[in-house]
Amino acid sequence: MATAIVTGSSSGIGKAIVQMLLEENYSVIGISRTPGSIHHPSFTHIPCDLRQISEIEGLKKLPTNDLALLVNAAGFG
Repeated sequence: MATAIVTGSSSGIGKAIVQMLLEENYSVIGISRTPGSIHHPSFTHIPCDLRQISEIEGLKKLPTNDLALLVNAAGFG
């Protein structure tokens, strides 16, 4: 199973992309400040505020061996 990482996964376009990828049988790692409402066995939420460099450092530990997609959908309103 291929893996996708999606930023901004808790709402809006990011959430819609996560749902589409799950339907296409991807394993999805969602990165956002809040967990949102996606509950699926192939979805993992990683809490992270991408505005904070100290939090971004923790993302270096994400598994990337099967990484097929990176979708940057995080926005700042």
